[in-house]
Amino acid sequence: MSSRISKTKSPLKFAILGPTGLGGSAISVELIHRGHHVTGMSRNPEKLGKHELYQTTKVDLTKVSMDDLTAMLKGFDVVIEYWSSIL
Repeated sequence: MSSRISKTKSPLKFAILGPTGLGGSAISVELIHRGHHVTGMSRNPEKLGKHELYQTTKVDLTKVSMDDLTAMLKGFDVVIEYWSSIL
């Protein structure tokens, strides 16, 4: 049995809020390896690197309004929130 994960036949569009931290980057990379389309949303989403399946959207998640964020997330199949702020 192969330990390699095969690419999906039906790729999904994922929005990752917080793609550059420890957890968010691991999730993003795994989804890309599985053949999904990933959009990283944060202040510096380009920190994760470049890949044909990775897009970026610059947004300060601590300052964006709920209405604006909702509009930005339209069209995605899955949204994963993996960021935290220290108050």
